[in-house]
Amino acid sequence: MSIGRTFEEAIQKAIRATDPRNIGFSETDALMSIDQELQTPSDQRLFAIANAMQQGYSVDKIWEMTQIDKWFLNKLMSLTRFANLMTKYTDSSIPRSLFVQAKQLGFSDKQLANFWGSNENAVRQVRVEFCITPYVKQIDTGQFLLTICIPHTNCS
Repeated sequence: MSIGRTFEEAIQKAIRATDPRNIGFSETDALMSIDQELQTPSDQRLFAIANAMQQGYSVDKIWEMTQIDKWFLNKLMSLTRFANLMTKYTDSSIPRSLFVQAKQLGFSDKQLANFWGSNENAVRQVRVEFCITPYVKQIDTGQFLLTICIPHTNCS
């Protein structure tokens, strides 16, 4: 189960929860051609969508092939666009505001490290320096919600 404040955060967490080798919504090695994978409902279809988006397929084209609601496809496209934006930075050049946005969209330190040609520990160090730390918040159902807390005080 995955809980997040946005669809993007929840889908990223859900993908990572299904298999530790999955780092989030991103390109993966395809078993078939992108078109075949898009037209064949399977557990790999989400990754086919990521591959298609990275290859320049439009939301409309993917919708024609899958009939997946465009709301979901647009949300996934926003993750792809943001991921492409992240590749223009490094762990030493990323503005804090973009780092916060990346965490709110559910990007893991490992994903960010891949974008920046870095490693998880270096990304974590920058995240901690930016005072971006996860916290657990209790919600009515008794479940817990992992979300991003940006302290307003006591952060040096």
